[in-house]
Amino acid sequence: MKTFFLLLFSTYCLVVNSQDIRNVTWGMTPAMVQQTESNKFFEKLVRDKNNSMIIYKDFILGDSVYVWYQFLYDSLASVSYQLYNSSIFEEPYSDMLKYVMSLTNKYGEPIDIKWDCRDPKSKQYVETAEDKNSELKYNFYTGDITSITYRWITPKSSIVLLISSTTLKVEGRDFKTPQISVLYRTLNFERIIRKAQSENINEKL
Repeated sequence: MKTFFLLLFSTYCLVVNSQDIRNVTWGMTPAMVQQTESNKFFEKLVRDKNNSMIIYKDFILGDSVYVWYQFLYDSLASVSYQLYNSSIFEEPYSDMLKYVMSLTNKYGEPIDIKWDCRDPKSKQYVETAEDKNSELKYNFYTGDITSITYRWITPKSSIVLLISSTTLKVEGRDFKTPQISVLYRTLNFERIIRKAQSENINEKL
């Protein structure tokens, strides 16, 4: 089963000919992406005239995910998987390794790994704990760990696996828990987003 999930994820991330992620390439218009996307449409968001998103639902590595396509100047610039309704609340460490293994299998070793910790020993506590899932949840709950980031680079894309802290309401109380996402961006994303944001500000001033 584990091998099946790894192969399934690799299929979704497979670069075939000119495809960058899934069945799309950087620079596609929203209409072109909608023609290639066979999954259930969820929502469209428009932040401003130069920055919009379309969102779908999918199922990857045993997890339900939202698939976010971001368009800058009507040109596809990023794709992200946001997990929901999965086992991350019970086994966040195991799920993190599941995605790390899948991405490493496809793209090689990450170029950078960063644990953002309030307590420098938090990483050691997690990795040496008998129950790593419970220890990771506890460190996110207390705020001792705020995020864990893995990064990969390909000739056309940057890829980030992010385990970040999110707050849920449980019986009226705020509850911090780890949340997993995978973000793919065209390599010139930062330059394009800065240009779009600057133009949006200038129009409002």
